[in-house]
Amino acid sequence: MQHSPSPLRRRLATSIFTGLLAALVVTGCDDGGQKEGNVVQESRSAAGYLSEARKEIAKGDVRSALIQAKNALKIDPDNVDVRLFIGNTYLDAGDAWNAEREFLRARDLNAPIEAWLTPLSRTWISLGKGEMVLNELTLPANATDHQKALLLVQQGRAHNALNRRADARSAFDEALKLSSDLPGAYIGLCRLAVGTNDLDGAKALLAKAVALAPDTADVVSLSGDIAMAQGQATEAETAYRQLTKLMPGNPVPEISLVRALILGSKIEEAEELTKKLHNLLPDLPLVSHLRALVAYMKQDYDTADKLTSKLLSNDPNNDSALLVAGAAKYALEEYEQAAKFIGGYLADNPHEERARRLYGATLYQLGKGGQAVTVLEPLAENAQDDAKILALIGAAALQAQNMEVGRIYMEKVAAIRPDDASTQAQLGSIKINLGRSEEGIENLQRAVELDPSLDTAVFTLFATLLKERKFEDAHALAQRIQNEKPKDAVGFSMQGIVHIAEGKVPDARDTFAKSLEIDPGAVDAAKNLANLELAANNLDAARDHLQQGVEHNPKNSELMMMLAKLEAQAENTDASRKWIRQAAEANPSAIEPKLSLARIQLQDNNPVKAIGIAHPILRQHPEHAGLLKVVAQAQLLAREFDNAADTLRRLVKVDPNNAHNHYLLATAYLNSKDRSRLITSLKKVVELTPMHRNSRLLLARLHIEDALFADARALYDPMKPKEGVDPELLELEAMSTLAQGKATDTISLLQTNLPQIKQPTLNLTRLLSSALWQSDRKQEAQKTLSDWLQANENDSDTRIIYATRAMDMGNKPTAIKEYRAIIEKQPTNWVVRNNLAWLLYETGELSAARTEVDMAQRHALNQPTVADTAGVIYLANNDLPNALKALRQAVQLEPAKASYRLHLAQALIKKGDGEEAKEHLQRALSSKEPFAERADAEALLKSIEE
Repeated sequence: MQHSPSPLRRRLATSIFTGLLAALVVTGCDDGGQKEGNVVQESRSAAGYLSEARKEIAKGDVRSALIQAKNALKIDPDNVDVRLFIGNTYLDAGDAWNAEREFLRARDLNAPIEAWLTPLSRTWISLGKGEMVLNELTLPANATDHQKALLLVQQGRAHNALNRRADARSAFDEALKLSSDLPGAYIGLCRLAVGTNDLDGAKALLAKAVALAPDTADVVSLSGDIAMAQGQATEAETAYRQLTKLMPGNPVPEISLVRALILGSKIEEAEELTKKLHNLLPDLPLVSHLRALVAYMKQDYDTADKLTSKLLSNDPNNDSALLVAGAAKYALEEYEQAAKFIGGYLADNPHEERARRLYGATLYQLGKGGQAVTVLEPLAENAQDDAKILALIGAAALQAQNMEVGRIYMEKVAAIRPDDASTQAQLGSIKINLGRSEEGIENLQRAVELDPSLDTAVFTLFATLLKERKFEDAHALAQRIQNEKPKDAVGFSMQGIVHIAEGKVPDARDTFAKSLEIDPGAVDAAKNLANLELAANNLDAARDHLQQGVEHNPKNSELMMMLAKLEAQAENTDASRKWIRQAAEANPSAIEPKLSLARIQLQDNNPVKAIGIAHPILRQHPEHAGLLKVVAQAQLLAREFDNAADTLRRLVKVDPNNAHNHYLLATAYLNSKDRSRLITSLKKVVELTPMHRNSRLLLARLHIEDALFADARALYDPMKPKEGVDPELLELEAMSTLAQGKATDTISLLQTNLPQIKQPTLNLTRLLSSALWQSDRKQEAQKTLSDWLQANENDSDTRIIYATRAMDMGNKPTAIKEYRAIIEKQPTNWVVRNNLAWLLYETGELSAARTEVDMAQRHALNQPTVADTAGVIYLANNDLPNALKALRQAVQLEPAKASYRLHLAQALIKKGDGEEAKEHLQRALSSKEPFAERADAEALLKSIEE
C-alpha cells in the first residue's frame, strides 16, 4: 500500500517556529493580568497536582509539570487554573498549537478576561492568525479601561505582525491613554522604534517598560535586541543568557544567544549551542541558518553552502540565507551562483554595503566589469580614502574596456598610495593605452624609482616603444638599463629583442650570447635563442638553450612549457607531461601550464583537482575558451551539474559555433533536470552537426514524452540502417508507438524485430511487457519479465515491476515471494517493505506483517504512508497504543488524507473515544479527494451518531 509523501513536515516545522517566537513575548509580562484565574473552587486532589506542577516548572522540568497538570484535569476537567497553567506552559515551551486549545477552553469556562486575553492573543499572532485578534476578540459592554487597554495592546501587536506599523502605533498610543502603566504598550512601541532604527527612542521606551516590569522576558529580550542592533555583543549575550533562565525549556532564547555569540566572535561556543539546537529542532530554518553562518565564519564553506542550499530550496527568498549562500559560493569560487544569491539579497536590501561590495567583486570575477562598476560606484562617494574599493572599481572598469573610468579611479588610488609602485605602473599602462604616452611614461618611471625590481614597469614601457616601432628609443632604453645595471643581462636581452624586431638576426644572436655571458640564466636570452633554433628546425640546440635556462631558473614556467612543446613535437609524451607539471608548479598564475595540467588531471579522472587548478586562472581570464571548457568538463565529471551549466553557458557565448560545447551544455542540463534548456541545447547541436547521434536520440525521446511523435520520427528515421536492426532506434519507435496508445502495433513491431537482435536490451524487454500488459495479455507480459529475470536475477527494479503487477493481478503469493527477494538485495527499501507488510496483513500473516512494517518505519523516516500501514497492522495485532501513535503520526504528516483519518477513527473507537473519532470521520468525509473507503467512513460515523 504505497502512498505519496507529503510536504506537511516542513510546514509543521515552520509552525513550530512561529509558536516558539510567541514565547519570547509571552512569558513574564502580562500587563498586570494574571496567568491563572481563581474563579473555580478546585478539589483538594486537583489543587495538589497543580501545586506539584508549579514546583516542576520552578525546576525547569516542563514535561513533568505537564504530567502533573494533566492529572489535575482528569479529576477536574473544568478547572480554569489548571487550563491556564497548561496553556501558558505550552506557550512558554514554544508549542502554540496546544496552547491555543487550552486558552480557548479557559475562555469558554468564563475565566477572567485578564487571564486569557493576552496569552490567547499572542498565541494567535504566533500562529499567523493576527486577523483573528483584530476581528474575533471582543469585550463586554461593562469592560474596564484596563481591559480595553489590554485589548488595544494585543491589537497593536497583531497590526505589527501584519506589517501595519501605523495602525500598531495608534493602538499602543490609545492603550496608554486608557492605562499608562501597561509595560506591553511601551514594549510594542519600543519594537516599532527598533524596526525604524530609532535606537535612542527604543532605549527610552524600554526604560519605561523596565520601570513597570523589570526582569521579565519581554524586557530582557528587548534589551538584547537593542544591544544587537547597536553591535554590543557582550551586552546582548548577557541579556540573552538571562532570558534562557527566565524561559526554561524554550530554545528560542538560545537561538538569540547564538546570534550574540557570533557577533562577539565566540564561534566555538556558538557552534556547540547550534549543535544542541539542531538536535532539538532539526527542521527549524533559523537554526539551519545559524549553523550555516557559524560554518562560514569557521571557513567551512562547503558546509555553509550545503546548509543554505537546503534552506533556499524551501524558501528561495530567505534574505539571510541568500547572503550567506552567496558569500560561501564566492569563497568556493562558484561565482555564477554567488552572483545569483547576492544579487537576490541586494534587490531587497539595496543599501547593504557589505552585500554591494561582495556583489561587485563577484561580478568582477565573472568578467562582468561594466556591471561591477554600476554596482560599486554608489560606494565610491563615501569611500574616497578606501583604496581597496576604489582599486576594485578601477579594475572592473578596465575589465569592461572603459579605460578612462579605470584611469580616474586608479588616479584616486595613486593619490592614496603615492608610493605604491604597482599602482604607478598600472596607471602608466592605462595612460599609454589611452594615448597619453608622456604621462604614462612618467608614471612608469616613478614605478621603477620606487621599485627597480618591478619588471612590469620597465617591460611595459619597452613593449610600448617596440609596438610603435620606435627602435631608436627602444635601443636607448636598453642601453640605459645596461648602463644602470651593467652586471644584469636584461639590458642586453632587451637590445637583442630590438634587433629581432629590426630583422637583424645575426646581431640578435650576438647580443643574446652576450646576455648569457653576463648571466647564464638570462631567461629572455635563452627563450629567444631557442626560438631562433626552433625556427631553423634545430631541436637539439633549442633543447640545450632551454634546459640551460631551466637549470639556472628552476621556477620559470615559460621555459618549461617551451620544453614541454618541444618534447611533444619530438613525440616524447612522458617528458612533455613532466615539464607541464613543473611549469604549473613554478608559475601558478600562468594560463598555459595550468590549462595543460588540468587536462592531465581530467585524463587521470581527478575532476576536483582539475577544477582546483583551472578555476583560479579562469577568474582572471573569464572568457578563455580553453579554461572554460576544461573547468566545465571537470564539473561534469564531479557531478557539479549546476556549476557546469553556468560555465558552459559562458563557453557557448565565447565559442557559439562549436557543437561539442553545446552538447556538453546539454549534458549538464540533462543531469540537473533542466528539461526546457536541455531541448534547446540539443536542437542547437543538431543544427550545427545534423547527424550527431546522441543528440538526435535524446531529443527524439524527449519529443515522444511531449507527444511530438512526428518530430521524434524525423529525428530517428534518417538514422535507421539499410540492413539489420539498431536496438536504440527500435526502442524509440516502440516507445513512440506505445505512447500513441497502439499497444498491438507495438507488440507486432517488437516481436518482428527482436529476433534480429542478438541480445535484447532491458528497455526493449520492458516495452514489450508493457505493450502486452496494456493489451490485457497480462500473463504474457509477466512471462516476458519472468524470462528476463531468470537471466538477470540482480535486476531489482524490474523485479519490483513484476511483483507490483502480480499484486495487481491478485497473485499475492507471487508478489510476496518477489518482494522478499528484493528485500534480500535491498534491505533498506522501505517502499517494498511497506507493500510487503500490507500484503501480509491482507493474507492474515499479522506477525510477519508487523515485522516488515517495523523495518519499513525504521528506514522510511516519517513517511505518512508507512505510518498509516503500521497503524492498521498494529491495530490488527491488538496493539492499540502503538496503533494510535502511528495513525496520529500519519494524520499529522498528511492531514488531508481521508483514509488516514478513517483508520485513526477506527482505532479511537476501539479505545472508546467516540468524540474524537467522530471529528476525524467528519474531516475525512469533507475531503474532496477520491476516497475508496468513503462508504465505510459514512457507516462508521452513522453508528457513532446513533
